[in-house]
Amino acid sequence: MIARELQSPLWRILLDLGRQRIPPRSLTPGDAKALIELAWHNVELTVNADRPSGGAFLRLRNLAAIESLFATGMRVGELVRLNVADWNEQERTFLINGKGSRQRIGFYPTNGR
Repeated sequence: MIARELQSPLWRILLDLGRQRIPPRSLTPGDAKALIELAWHNVELTVNADRPSGGAFLRLRNLAAIESLFATGMRVGELVRLNVADWNEQERTFLINGKGSRQRIGFYPTNGR
């Protein structure tokens, strides 16, 4: 009985102090540059409005997504949750809905490539 009385009340708590947290994967600067250059190389800047689902439209959409991610620092999940209602044309901003119901304003650059 004496051994039990001397036992720590914290003996059932597990502490995992040795576990390393692995940061999320990210692109190297060279890979990011290559991705953007490839997206620009494959896009046609004129899109047939009669066929918005054609290959040229999809390449232009992908370029817009890639440029938006790099220009604003958005996460992919934040990009796919964007709605047309989030866009403010006069200020060239959009509302980004982030993790944990947090919101922030994203500014879209006014100068073109």
